[in-house]
Amino acid sequence: MKFENNYLTSIFLFACFFAGCKVKQPVTSEKISFECQKSFTFIKNEIIENEGSWYEFKDMENLYEEYDKGNFNFPFNPCLVGKNKAFLRNLLGEPHREAISKRDSINTLVYCFSKSCIEEKSFGGMGGVGLIFFFDENELVKDFYTQIGLVEHYKTLDR
Repeated sequence: MKFENNYLTSIFLFACFFAGCKVKQPVTSEKISFECQKSFTFIKNEIIENEGSWYEFKDMENLYEEYDKGNFNFPFNPCLVGKNKAFLRNLLGEPHREAISKRDSINTLVYCFSKSCIEEKSFGGMGGVGLIFFFDENELVKDFYTQIGLVEHYKTLDR
């Protein structure tokens, strides 16, 4: 009888432990896909090309709402890694510069967010305000760099 109670208790504790572990939902591809889709939709709808031919946000308040939630990687987050040039062109429009030099391992797209960025004559780099995407040998984003100062500016606001 004592053995049976210990056995049943062990099974009960194991079942509770297993059920408890299942309650904690791991980050799934569905959640990641939702977050990525949210970022992509935001970029598509909120980033526009202005009359000066550089890109800007339609309404910074929409971006700041995400920052208020502590989402400081929004909308330029790791979801963009692994995407191809066609995807970026569809998402953002035509880049201001594209640099490809197989000899020097340069393969970039530059999207400018300022007049100075548009006017600079760099090859494969960016000194002005904007986004630069670096591609691997398969033409997929391996890394990107944002030089827009969005989070820095947001942190100076009295919100």
